[in-house]
Amino acid sequence: MSVSSRRFWERCRWARSTGGVILGPPDNRTSAHPLRFAGIDVPEAGGALRPALEPVADYLREVDPGALRLVDTALEVSDRFLRGRGSGAAAGPAWAALPEAEQNELTATLARLLLRLRAAEPLYVSHSGQSRFDIARRRVEAACHTDYMFQAMHALLSGRGLTADLSVREVYMAESVRWHLERAEPGARIVLAAHNSHIHKTEMQFAGGLTALPMGQHLQRMLGPDYRTVALVHTADHVPEMYPDQSAAVGFTLAEARLEPGEPGSVEGALTDAGLADRITLTDLRHSPRDAQGRPLLHSIRSQSSSLSTPVPEVFDAVIAVPTVTRDRTVRF
Repeated sequence: MSVSSRRFWERCRWARSTGGVILGPPDNRTSAHPLRFAGIDVPEAGGALRPALEPVADYLREVDPGALRLVDTALEVSDRFLRGRGSGAAAGPAWAALPEAEQNELTATLARLLLRLRAAEPLYVSHSGQSRFDIARRRVEAACHTDYMFQAMHALLSGRGLTADLSVREVYMAESVRWHLERAEPGARIVLAAHNSHIHKTEMQFAGGLTALPMGQHLQRMLGPDYRTVALVHTADHVPEMYPDQSAAVGFTLAEARLEPGEPGSVEGALTDAGLADRITLTDLRHSPRDAQGRPLLHSIRSQSSSLSTPVPEVFDAVIAVPTVTRDRTVRF
């Protein structure tokens, strides 16, 4: 488990014990509707396989010891390039340094493992129950999606990425949300915390190219009007930005980037023009003004240090804005 993962779970344990601060009931542990936490992403944002496959190995030792060699092979190959890596940005270039035969061996082994789980489901369930099987299968699916993202991230960083290739991680996250909803009690709701670029309801385009069909677009198709998005922005004149650095464990470093004032038609510019740049605000975008042709007047929103051109009210239902942004000094990259 990484330092960031440990910190996250420490906060989750604290929130669980206190009832989740704002969202949780007074005593979360005894409430009829307890606040629970669940993960939806691939391990280390596409930078690890062990967190997914080690629990699968434990499961197979009980229900199908003969299939353990598939997990062992996948871990043996992945350890050759993933040790010391902390994200997909670092894992992609490291994967590219593997011989092609080993890249293919990893993909083929994970595919065989997933197909075996699917084919032998009745046998596995008879030994372990449906719930444990479902979790094991979902973990193998995470490993398969992660393996795909190694190649996709390397291609993106090399300038040879396929159109919308990063969508593989996005659709996994959307399917994870549906997976949890299908197993939740009737009437359950999920508060999903993710980057604006992940909850975005339409395709993501940067530098004129279609980069990804984000999780939010998939969730919009799955859930329709039950899916609501609230963006988080700020009106400060600086922001911590990620800069590629292959010497870093996560593949990038953080440094302050200066920002130009919000441009006309941007969320940040509109807040500034309204005299609200120094306040914390929540703005309902569902009835925001449009021009004579019906196009939203808000057509830009910041994405870290860049601006994303997009019809903002069609992408987000509301936006929370804060006047300052501060780097977490416990993050060591």
